[in-house]
Amino acid sequence: MTKTSASSRVVVVYNPALRALKSLQNAITSQLATHGLPEAVWVAAQPGMDDALAAQLPGAVLVLVLGGDGLVRSVAEHLVVTDIPLGIIPVGTGNLLARNLHLPIADSKKALSIALGDEELAIDVARLMLQHQDQKSTHTFMVMAGIGLDAAMAGEANFEMKKRLGWLAYVAPIVRSVVRNNQHHMVLELDDRKPVPLKAHTAIVGNCGTLTANLLLLPAAELADGKLDVVVLNPKAITGWTRIWSRLAISGALVRSKPGRALLKTAPPISALQYGQFRHLKLALNSPQPVQIDGDVVGEASTLTVDVLPQALRVRVAAH
Repeated sequence: MTKTSASSRVVVVYNPALRALKSLQNAITSQLATHGLPEAVWVAAQPGMDDALAAQLPGAVLVLVLGGDGLVRSVAEHLVVTDIPLGIIPVGTGNLLARNLHLPIADSKKALSIALGDEELAIDVARLMLQHQDQKSTHTFMVMAGIGLDAAMAGEANFEMKKRLGWLAYVAPIVRSVVRNNQHHMVLELDDRKPVPLKAHTAIVGNCGTLTANLLLLPAAELADGKLDVVVLNPKAITGWTRIWSRLAISGALVRSKPGRALLKTAPPISALQYGQFRHLKLALNSPQPVQIDGDVVGEASTLTVDVLPQALRVRVAAH
C-alpha cells in the first residue's frame, strides 16, 4: 500500500474490520512524515499475517498495532528479545495491556502520539507451555492466562457479542459458571516451593492486574518486576462471588491514589482469593481444561507451565 526504505521501515499491523481504519491510516501516514520516520508497510490481521510480518521485521524501527489484546499478543511474539519497539493503538474490546500501561483507550490520536514518541518501557513476557498426553504447544502472552471460569468467559463471549456489548459480553458466561458451580481439582507448584493441592473455580496467571471497569484482580502485579502473579478463585457460594467482585471493585478504586494504595495493603485477606508470585509455575489438573491467553482460547491442557521472560519486550509509553 505504501513504499518503504531499503534500510528501515515502520510496520503497521491492523485489524481490517476496524470502522475508523481509513481515518487511522491517514493520521499515521501524516504523523510518520511529521516525525521524520519512513513510510509505513501495512500488514493485515488475516491468514498469512505471521509470515508477512516476519518478512518485514528486518530493518524495522517500529511496529504499530491497531487492535486489541489478541492482536497485540500475536505481534509481540515476533518482537520478544529484539530491539524493535512496539507501539499500541488500543482499538479492541478489553485493551488490558494498554490499560495497565496507562495508554489512552478512547483517544487514538493521543495513543498514536505516544507510540511515535521516545519513551519506552521494557516489560516482562510470559511463556506458557500446554500439555495433554503427548500433545504440546507453546505460547507467549503479555496480560493474563487462565483456566476454569476465566477460559469459559473468553470462549463463550464471541466476537459479535464483544463488538456490540464490550466487556458486558462476559456477564452471561460468568453467571452460567456461577450457577453450574464448576470446580476443578489441581496441584499448583510455584518455583521450588512445595506443591499445593487445590479445588477451585479458576486459576489466573497475570503479568498485570487491572481488568476492564477498573477491577483490580492482581494487586501486586507489575509489568516490569521480573515476576508473574497467580490468583486462585474458590468461592463457596453466591455470597463468596459477591465478596470477590466487591473486593476487585474497591481495590480498583483505591489503587489510583497513594493513600488508597496504602489502605489496600492493610485490607484483610479473602479466603476465596489465594495469591502467589513466581518465576516458574506448574499447574496439574485432574482432567483437561480449556486455557485462554489474553482473551483467546488456545487449547486444552492437563498440565501447564509458565515462565517469565524478564523485560523481554520494548513498548512505547507516555512520558512521566
